Amino acid sequence: MLPLPFRGNQLKEGWEVSLIASARSGSPVSPVISYDGSNLGAANFIQASERPNVNPNPTGSLYEHIVTVSPKTQVATGVQLFNPEYFQQPEPGYAGNVGRDSITGPGFFDGDISLLKNTKFRKLGESTLLQIRADVFNVLNHTNLQLPSGTVFTSSTPGAYNIAGTQSTAILGSARQLQFSARLVF
Repeated sequence: MLPLPFRGNQLKEGWEVSLIASARSGSPVSPVISYDGSNLGAANFIQASERPNVNPNPTGSLYEHIVTVSPKTQVATGVQLFNPEYFQQPEPGYAGNVGRDSITGPGFFDGDISLLKNTKFRKLGESTLLQIRADVFNVLNHTNLQLPSGTVFTSSTPGAYNIAGTQSTAILGSARQLQFSARLVF
C-alpha cells in the first residue's frame, strides 16, 4: 500500500493506493500431427508426437486471431490463433521438419488496483478507525486466452486441416470484478 500525500482535514488524510500488474509473453506451442504418419510404430508415437512440414507457399499471416462462429447459433466459439496453412503433412514414412515450440501462444496481462481510506475516530478511542476499501480486479477487462492444442492434422480427416487445434476456446482468469468492503478496527 502506498499512502497518498494528502494533508489537511480528516476527509483528505488516510488515503492509500495499491497496484498489482502481471504480464507475460506467450508460451510456446508445438504444431503436431495426432497419428503415426511416419510409421515409426505405436510405441514410439506415444513417446513423442509427430510434427508436420513447413509449407513453403503459405497464404495469409501466421498469426491471424480470427473469431470463429458456430454456423447454427451464430455465437463465437473460439479464436483461431494461428493459420494451419503454414504447415503440410509430411510424406508417409518421413518425419516433419517443423521445430518444437515454433509457435508463440497468446500472452497474459492482468492488472488490479485497490483504494483504501482510513478514518480515525478519536471520540471512540485513540486506536479506533474505520477502513473503507474498493478493489478492482482485471481493471482493464483484458481477455486472456488459453493455449491451443497445436494439433494441425488428425487421423479422422487425413489431408484436411484441423482448425480446432489452432483455436483457443477458453479464457484464463475472469472479467473485471469490483469489491467494496468496510472494517471497523478498535
